[in-house]
Amino acid sequence: WGFWLYLPAFYGVWALNRTQRGFILILLGTPALLVVLSGMMGPSRAYAYALPFFILLAALGIDRGIGLLSRFMPHFNKALPATLGLAFFIPSIFSHAQDYLDKKNIMYVAMEESRQALHYVQNQTTEHDLVVISFDDMALRRTLEPLVAEKMLHVFKDGQLDGIIFIGHRDMPMSEIASVAGWPTPALPMSLMRVIADIGKVRLYRMNVKVIPLFPFEADINFSRRWPPLKTPKFSLTETHAHRFLGKQSLQIKKNYKKNA
Repeated sequence: WGFWLYLPAFYGVWALNRTQRGFILILLGTPALLVVLSGMMGPSRAYAYALPFFILLAALGIDRGIGLLSRFMPHFNKALPATLGLAFFIPSIFSHAQDYLDKKNIMYVAMEESRQALHYVQNQTTEHDLVVISFDDMALRRTLEPLVAEKMLHVFKDGQLDGIIFIGHRDMPMSEIASVAGWPTPALPMSLMRVIADIGKVRLYRMNVKVIPLFPFEADINFSRRWPPLKTPKFSLTETHAHRFLGKQSLQIKKNYKKNA
């Protein structure tokens, strides 16, 4: 419903008594105030807690609004709820219809085929092969996403990329397989792709390119040599083999006093 949901929600806030209104404002305003003061904003899903309160306030606003309009139009006291119900119900129908039209042409593979593709990738690819799967294919994402993330981690940690493999429906264009969060990327030339396997409706491609590092990977992994010596006793530097991301060790900076840095 977008912006239209806020209109009855604001009226619902106004219809509360002073104590209830103050409680709602504190409940919804405190996180916003913390964001302004701290300058840190988390992902949008972190604020989903407020949605049930907006829905309740909108329901209260609709109920009080119907009662207010019924006083001025008593002959329409039964038609008003139905009219307002349709006003909120019709946008939902259009929204679901648009979502269906957007997704009806998406091609999916079967779960059994996605599991067979998983076994193939596990047995026929190296630890440092980067795997790209279709973002819209829920079967491939459900089965292969953990392995894709694991291979990406190995590529970055070890600084080695053996090749790039694309997996998707056999009739899906390459630009849709290599999409970014559902948005198609510029088309990759099929001359660079080599089909390495067909598993039912799943097709696996290997990119026919030679991976050449643009800079020596070992140049920037020894952070302790590049970090200047500290001239204050408030901090200390130690090398550790835990919590490392690149190389064989990481640099730990420890605060030696209790106050906030």
